[in-house]
Amino acid sequence: GWQPWQWLEFLLRWPQLIFALNVLYNLWFVLLLAFLLWQAFSLDDRRGRLQFFLTFLLIWMLLGTTMATALSSAGPCFYGHFVSGVDPYAALMADLRDINRSVPVWSLWAQAMIWKSYVSGQLQLASGISAMPSMHLATATLFALLVWRKRRVAGVVFYSYLAILMLTSIILGWHYAVD
Repeated sequence: GWQPWQWLEFLLRWPQLIFALNVLYNLWFVLLLAFLLWQAFSLDDRRGRLQFFLTFLLIWMLLGTTMATALSSAGPCFYGHFVSGVDPYAALMADLRDINRSVPVWSLWAQAMIWKSYVSGQLQLASGISAMPSMHLATATLFALLVWRKRRVAGVVFYSYLAILMLTSIILGWHYAVD
């Protein structure tokens, strides 16, 4: 009878923590570029590099395009725009807006930008609203697998980042737990 975000609701008591989690969520963009550059110029493991790029392409083609189309869904932040009746995520979004009054919650800005792009019909880079599957989590899993193979200790850090990313995607209203 509880939404997954409600299990994490206690985190909303600490605005600075939500800010930090939002920073970690956005760090994914930097990591994406860093991993692409690292593997593009890595000459020490040609087979591993080929495996990384093949997996990366398959993630984006199969999950990011095919599965996102087949399992098309709007994330919790957009739920109220698409489903009539009671919005089970309205309290989460209200809490995030309250937190945004004291510390920036960049996800709210991004969600508003994505929604504006959707309703205007303007196609923009990174303006899709599909929540299923999470490309953040799919590629972060690839990062963790790669780093684990290179250095176990660093792999533990990246698997920890993956776990934090999963929880953060829920508490910031981007994804459902099943995404």
